[in-house]
Amino acid sequence: MKTYGFLYEEKLTYHKELKIETDLTENELLDVVERAERNAGTFEDIAFEVIEHPRIKLLDGIDSDYSSPLEMEVEYFDHRVIKEEDKWINYKKH
Repeated sequence: MKTYGFLYEEKLTYHKELKIETDLTENELLDVVERAERNAGTFEDIAFEVIEHPRIKLLDGIDSDYSSPLEMEVEYFDHRVIKEEDKWINYKKH
């Protein structure tokens, strides 16, 4: 008898919005946002870096609620044999 372990990758999707006000041009703003995205690992990292810019004002609080994703995707990732029992282990030769 064999024991298997199955690995699944679960991807959760959250939509987060950053509401700001600025006198930067759209291209200047996109440069700020793209630089923040390159240096960040999370939405909050991006948001905090963007609002540090002196010409950008935060209009709404930063959404840090991750309790209810909008979507979820589960995908088979891999499996492996964890334990294999040899059915002849308890066999005794006479």
